[in-house]
Amino acid sequence: MANIARRKLSELCVEETTDFVVTVLILSKTDPNIFQQRDSPEQRGVILFTIRDSRKCITNCKCWASKEKIEEYHRKFTIYDVIDIICARVVPTRGDNQQEQHFQPTVTLPFQLVLNEGVGFIEEHVGDVKDLLSLCKLSIRPLSTVLNLSDINSTNVNFRGHYVDLLVIIALMKPIKEVRAKSGYPLKCLELVVTDKSLPSGMVMTIWNSSWIERSQKNWKQMKTILHLIDVRVGYSEFHKTTTLGLCSRSVVFEDPLGKEMESLAEYATSAASIDLDIFSGSARESLPDPSSITTLMTVRQIYDHAVKTSPKDDSESFTAVLLATVTKFDLDGFISVIAKKCQSCGQRILRDQFVCDNDQCQMSFSFNYSGDKFVRFIDLNIHLSDHTGTLVESRLSGAIAEQLLKVKTEDFLQCSDTEKAHLKWKFLLERFEVKLLIKKPTPVRQSLFVQVIDMQNMSLKEFSERIVVY
Repeated sequence: MANIARRKLSELCVEETTDFVVTVLILSKTDPNIFQQRDSPEQRGVILFTIRDSRKCITNCKCWASKEKIEEYHRKFTIYDVIDIICARVVPTRGDNQQEQHFQPTVTLPFQLVLNEGVGFIEEHVGDVKDLLSLCKLSIRPLSTVLNLSDINSTNVNFRGHYVDLLVIIALMKPIKEVRAKSGYPLKCLELVVTDKSLPSGMVMTIWNSSWIERSQKNWKQMKTILHLIDVRVGYSEFHKTTTLGLCSRSVVFEDPLGKEMESLAEYATSAASIDLDIFSGSARESLPDPSSITTLMTVRQIYDHAVKTSPKDDSESFTAVLLATVTKFDLDGFISVIAKKCQSCGQRILRDQFVCDNDQCQMSFSFNYSGDKFVRFIDLNIHLSDHTGTLVESRLSGAIAEQLLKVKTEDFLQCSDTEKAHLKWKFLLERFEVKLLIKKPTPVRQSLFVQVIDMQNMSLKEFSERIVVY
């Protein structure tokens, strides 16, 4: 090591000998590619690290070694680690390497490092890493050049198969799925739903890279973590019937990058944290459609068909309907609680076993000599509405509308006896009603249909039979 000089990436050139060491930050890495060595029983492997040591100097380092050494590198070094790369070769990235570079992250230097076992190696850097770690949030491309999600949505097929830059917030993280590859090795797959101001309903993004999956489980949070996606691939999913995104071998991700665009998206995320949960929180009457404006008569079957079979000309996320139906579930006095909670500050729904909102700003506002209630209770009841075509099982009666129709305040309902609750239930159960509904179609963020009762009026059998429609 006495003859090895410590160099910066900017100081290297193609004619450089291997007698140098560079200290760099890992921006991304691939999963190991293990293969059988030609004319040998031994297995070898390759792994690629995308590295940087300054604002402008980014390149790739490809490591070739035995299967055991590559798996050791993969296990030992991960994204945002600071490492020393010792005795690597400097290889130009022009000419014959262009095709290969198409499948690697785009870099700013005209060369990459190549490390061969027996000649060079990687070690964890020992020393001050503060300056290098500060590069984690400094993106390699301007945030101002990103596209909006709406630009690449399913209506624009020109983007499919291409690579784009986006600035998005994680709206939903689905459970990790495990599948078995053709080689027999198990692979993990993570589906996220990401969103921005232009597409609140969100878009699905798939990640197969194990390092990014591992990091997502430790560091990423729904409606809080913002990602600058660089060279993410645009595709189309037959399953979801819409445009999707895929993190691939040439993609690079920056978490909560520095920039005014990130701050703007963070502000939007704060106000939209419950963007698809607003109705679940017992919305105020003034935020919902006027019952008199709801006039389209539909059956249960028509509602389901219209919610699922959306025509290309109809890209609306919600619609209203009048349903003539019998109430077949109205479980006011059952074992499942019909009382929910929402935050006193932001109005977002709070889980039953929680007493304060998860929103950091709400917790701060409650911490300064605040002595009042931190949440508000409201009625939230699932009801079933049936007609001759089927049963609508997603309907909810909640908030101010529930209090108005039940003619009881939430606080008074909490004091009702079981007998009083049963008496109130039988005013609705198995009775015929004209029900006015707001229906929200499924989205990547909210994957199920949601139906909010706006108004209910009791009907006589004669009126019911005269107005009922056939589908």
